[in-house]
Amino acid sequence: MTTIAELWQAIENQYAAQGALHLLKPGASAQALDALEAQIGQPLPADLRESLLRHDGSTDSGWVHGELLSVAGMMRERAIWMELLESGTFADLAQFNADEPAVQPGWWHPGWLPLD
Repeated sequence: MTTIAELWQAIENQYAAQGALHLLKPGASAQALDALEAQIGQPLPADLRESLLRHDGSTDSGWVHGELLSVAGMMRERAIWMELLESGTFADLAQFNADEPAVQPGWWHPGWLPLD
């Protein structure tokens, strides 16, 4: 089985080969991860925690489809989505993805964490 460290090494090798390694930010602090866990009310999956300790996101446009969010970016984006959810903005989308067995129905779920 491939480890998170091996996966990140492969990603870093690709970025380095393109002269783009500087687009990956340094790792997050344990304190930042603790704050994120406090916001979501549960521990992060070990693989995600390890990834964020290695790289706290990317620069803007530094990821394949834009930006890999930093811990601060995840917290900011999640707060926006939670405010929309709690305001009832997504009430008419409760059955969105209902026919997709791999995805929980709805437009947004409190257990989800934005990554990019």
